[in-house]
Amino acid sequence: MRTKVINFLIVFALIAAIPLFSGFKNTQKTDKDRIVANGSAPGSAQALRFTDHRLPNTSNLPANGSLSPVSVAMSTFQTYGLIGRYFNGSSTIDDYIEELRVYKSLSTTNDAINYINTSGEFGLESFIEWTEFRDSLFYLGTGDVEDAIDDGNPLISFHQNPTTWVWSVVMITGYNTSGTIEYFDATTGYYGTDSPGNFYNANEVTGLK
Repeated sequence: MRTKVINFLIVFALIAAIPLFSGFKNTQKTDKDRIVANGSAPGSAQALRFTDHRLPNTSNLPANGSLSPVSVAMSTFQTYGLIGRYFNGSSTIDDYIEELRVYKSLSTTNDAINYINTSGEFGLESFIEWTEFRDSLFYLGTGDVEDAIDDGNPLISFHQNPTTWVWSVVMITGYNTSGTIEYFDATTGYYGTDSPGNFYNANEVTGLK
């Protein structure tokens, strides 16, 4: 009789514990919910970030803190390099400085760097030139962030830092159902999230020319 009572109590305790374990499991983020900035496995030493919807090709996205911050003028070219790398796995900022050298018929790489550093806020003489140069590099879609990310395409956009109020060029990498947008800021080397009102002239990039 004593053995039967003990067995009954053990079974009862196990049954009672099931909802507790089930509830705990349901509150955890799964590997599918995690964005790994450099594509390494969840739980690795690399920083993990969370968002509701993000670009699928995470192995071609930069890791948080993996790139040195650049100036606002150079943010255009670092962002171009990151978008190029997202599509082909190999592009860098240097490739797009070379594109500028050819585009402006400059003699050397140093000439192109000097042009970037002296030509204005975004490394080009005007917004019109910025737009023309961008359009010579990428195939563009709409400016709808949700549709672009859901289709697996990054966006290139101006972004105003909510703390410093400085504008720079960023790569949009995801969005949250709460309404915020995730982006990689080349001037800091880190990802951030911000409200749509701090982004301007966002364009989906559908491929490289």
